[in-house]
Amino acid sequence: LLGAPAVTRVPGLPAGVLYVGTGADHDLWVRSTALGWQRLNAGGAVYCIDDPAISVIGSTLHVVCQGGDRALWYASGSISSGRLPQVSGWRSLGGILASGPASGQVPGASGPTFLVEGTDRAIWTRDLTTGWRSTGWGCIGHPAIAGGATGAAYFACHGGDGQLWTATNDGSGWTGAWPIGGSAIDGVGVSLTPTGANFYYEGADGRVYETSRSNGAQSGVSVVGGIVKYGVGSAT
Repeated sequence: LLGAPAVTRVPGLPAGVLYVGTGADHDLWVRSTALGWQRLNAGGAVYCIDDPAISVIGSTLHVVCQGGDRALWYASGSISSGRLPQVSGWRSLGGILASGPASGQVPGASGPTFLVEGTDRAIWTRDLTTGWRSTGWGCIGHPAIAGGATGAAYFACHGGDGQLWTATNDGSGWTGAWPIGGSAIDGVGVSLTPTGANFYYEGADGRVYETSRSNGAQSGVSVVGGIVKYGVGSAT
C-alpha cells in the first residue's frame, strides 16, 4: 500500500471488517479479514494518490480518494453478504486536496459527508449535493470522521500544533474544533463507542497511540504498540 488503509465494519460480510487501500499501482484494492485482496473497481482501474476513505450507509459502499489531478473522486457500489464489494461510476467532486480525504455519515443525512485538507491547510467539507465550504480548522495530513444516522459524528485531525483536534456534529452543524492532546506525526483514525469515540494516531516513535472521549470526558493517552507509517485507520 502507498498509505494507510480505510477501515469500516460491514454487517453480513465474512469477518465483518472491510479494508480499502491504495496499491503500488495507484489503483484501489479491497479485502476483509477473511477474504483476500481484489481490485475494488468494477469498471477498470482508477488512479489515486494518498489514503482513500470509505463509508457504508445502508447497503451502499461510498469510496473517495485524491485523484492524480488532486481533486476528490467518488464512486459507490452495493454490498452483498458473503463477498467483497466493487464500485463503479467514478466522478470528480472537484477541489484541490493536500492529502487523503475522510468520509462518514452525519446524523440525519441520507448520504456521506466528505472532509479534506485543502492547500491552505484548512479543512474543507462537502457532500454529494452541496459544494465546498471551509470549516476554518487547520490540520496536517488526512482528517478522519466517524458517525451514523443518530447520535453525534466525530471529526479528528492532526493539528498544526502536533496535537489531536476534534469536533462534533449532532445533525445541526459542526461545533468549533478543540485540542485533545497527544503528539501525532501523521493522519489519525476515529471510531464511535456507545458513549463517545476512540482516537488513534501515529506517534513520533512510529508506535500507535490511543485516547478516548466518553460522556464528555477525555481520557489520557495510552500506547497501542506496533510500528506504522502513513498514519492509521479505525472502525467502530
